[in-house]
Amino acid sequence: VIWDGNITAIGGGDGSGDHGGAGIGSGSSTGNPGTVTIHGGTIIAIGGARGAGIGSGRANGAGGSVTINGGDITTTGGDDGADDNGGAGIGSGASASSGSVAIHGGIIHAYGGANAAGIGSGSRSGAVAFTITGGTITAVGGTGIGEFDEAPSSSGGAGIGGGYVTGNGDCSISGGTITVQGGYGSAGIGSGFKSNGMPLTMSGGTITATGGENGAGIGSGILGGGVDLAVSGGRITAIGGTNAQD
Repeated sequence: VIWDGNITAIGGGDGSGDHGGAGIGSGSSTGNPGTVTIHGGTIIAIGGARGAGIGSGRANGAGGSVTINGGDITTTGGDDGADDNGGAGIGSGASASSGSVAIHGGIIHAYGGANAAGIGSGSRSGAVAFTITGGTITAVGGTGIGEFDEAPSSSGGAGIGGGYVTGNGDCSISGGTITVQGGYGSAGIGSGFKSNGMPLTMSGGTITATGGENGAGIGSGILGGGVDLAVSGGRITAIGGTNAQD
């Protein structure tokens, strides 16, 4: 639990670029990654190789959670040096299991590593559910290199939602001022490149969501599963990326 202070946290690695811990959260290849709760402070968090900026390290087990109630937070997911597997800015590391993120306040800038969501799932990870009720949030999905047999060779993660080839959990937004940008082939809010679909409920907030190239502003990325979207409130602007629909 973090209540206040000026904090800079950088996740470690094993030198290979394959295993790294979160900037704030769990190390690599642990079981249950535990719980992170932030109430305030000025925080910079950078994931180690394939680890989340805040959340789980690479290849963690299920059950981790991140709750943010306040603070001025800048967080960046870690990469592996090959631009194909990164951790989320806030959420899971690459190849990690499921978890959850809840944001109720704060000023947040979250940047995904290669192929990872700004807020949500790391590359090739399990489902991360998210709930946003407040805060001023900027989230940018990472872009990286896809599988060699895919065309185009680029891929990416959503600003908020799924990374590359990930599961996606239940998601809801009921407040906040939110600006998001998807990585290549990924939605601003929704599924990443080739990731599963999700239920997404939006009932409040001021939201501007821009998809990466070929990605929806709110919805699906390239080869992504369908997003079951229910909107009952909020001021929402959704802008599809180049060659995509809003």
